Amino acid sequence: MTIDSLTQYINRGIELADSSLEELLSLRAENTTLLALGGPDGNTIDPQGNWWASHPTALSKAIRGSWRWWLRVLLQSKYHAENYQELWKIEDKLGIGSTNNASCYIIKVEDVNISSKPLSSGEIRRLLESIIDNGKFEIIRKNYASFNEKLISYMLTKLRYYVLISTPYRSRKYSNKQELYKFIYRKQPILPGKISLKITLYKRKACKTEIDNQPRKALIYALVIGGIGAATTRGFGKFIIEEGDEAIQIQEKILNNYISEFYNISDRIETTTLPDLSKAIKIKVPLPEARDELDALAKISDVVKKYEWKTLARRNGLTWRPPYREHGDRYHTWVLGLPRSVRYTGYFINIKEPGRWKSPFIFTPIKDDDKWAILTTMFPLEDANILLLDSSRKLWWKGKYIKQVGMLKLLRPRKGGLLDPGRWGAGEAYVAALEWIIELLRQNGGK
Repeated sequence: MTIDSLTQYINRGIELADSSLEELLSLRAENTTLLALGGPDGNTIDPQGNWWASHPTALSKAIRGSWRWWLRVLLQSKYHAENYQELWKIEDKLGIGSTNNASCYIIKVEDVNISSKPLSSGEIRRLLESIIDNGKFEIIRKNYASFNEKLISYMLTKLRYYVLISTPYRSRKYSNKQELYKFIYRKQPILPGKISLKITLYKRKACKTEIDNQPRKALIYALVIGGIGAATTRGFGKFIIEEGDEAIQIQEKILNNYISEFYNISDRIETTTLPDLSKAIKIKVPLPEARDELDALAKISDVVKKYEWKTLARRNGLTWRPPYREHGDRYHTWVLGLPRSVRYTGYFINIKEPGRWKSPFIFTPIKDDDKWAILTTMFPLEDANILLLDSSRKLWWKGKYIKQVGMLKLLRPRKGGLLDPGRWGAGEAYVAALEWIIELLRQNGGK
């Protein structure tokens, strides 16, 4: 078979495939925050020095994975499955796909345009050297000459525990600066507004389903609220829909569904066995002092840190100790998906099974009337009660002492209350965590 005949054969197959599909939604989107999409090696830059996000396969997998998660959240709101096994059966029945059957829905990514090239290791070295000041890196209080200079500082300070690097200057592995430059080079994110792409959602015509609206909404949630790539719960990888009338309408409905005030949330809280969008808490907090998306991302990375909670507690008169001397067992950051699996660096669940929970909080920076705001989406999951009821689940505080979760006190910032052991549950812990987050976000000028 010649090359020409092979090409004709492939094109004919594409035509036949397209004729069997029905288009459900078509859109064009652009990223609004940093995008860190890695390949099989875990880096954002491939061996040839290109973005892994420029590979359609990597993008398609990432988008479909996020879409699938949000589709389950929407289906849970509709069908109220008791557990994942039951939800999987519902998915199979609805034609969403399983190990036995292919999905009725296909997502196609095309016309990917990335308008920036990765910084070279030499450029990163020069930027890093230009911002070094006695080993300290600032992001909010210092005016940098370029966005990239501010970005490198941001990578080194605000998200080192969560995203890209882990205190490199304190690590023996990166005592060699050349290794540090290479590490940052391999992990650098795509800047906001630098990647756009066309996405089309199809359904196989042979499929007869009752849920075509949910897959459409799930795709918009995946792009705008959820995000693509790494650190999406902390604000990375968000998109805005630029083209596609129906997609833009869905986007507007989603964004308008976030409340701007924080009243009586405790009256609305209801823990669920699975993430359920109808039971999620959705709040919009303005950040008028944020100058760009890096300021917004930096604020997100601050509000989930126990140190910032302790600082706020002292400022509000809830403790007299400075943050570095305050006990952490009243600050229930385990609700945020944070204890880290690092021994004796904080408190974490069950030293024999170090691990990390997926955060029930999703933070999404958005532009609201040319000013930045943070959309906070919280899924209060019943799983947190496992920590209260299972006596083997304990919290270790810096290796000094052990407590069962149910025996901890619960500090409430808004009412200033301290609930005694045995008088609070997962619902109260979620509400208190949300209160800490909202209070800290508003300290940045939020209403």
